[in-house]
Amino acid sequence: YPILHGLEKDGFVTSYEEAAEGRTRKYYRLTEAGKGELAKQTERWNAYAAAVHKVLNGGACCAGV
Repeated sequence: YPILHGLEKDGFVTSYEEAAEGRTRKYYRLTEAGKGELAKQTERWNAYAAAVHKVLNGGACCAGV
């Protein structure tokens, strides 16, 4: 999972291994830095989605034309 490995390298997630059903499984958990990054990216996504919604509903361009 290259994306998870990158997030771990950047300090946004930590991982740990645990035995379950006879296999070793790897679990990931958000760090405090990861929670902050998630909040920042969520805010960016919401702004983008709102702009797209506005365009699709005719409000971003040429409203008075």
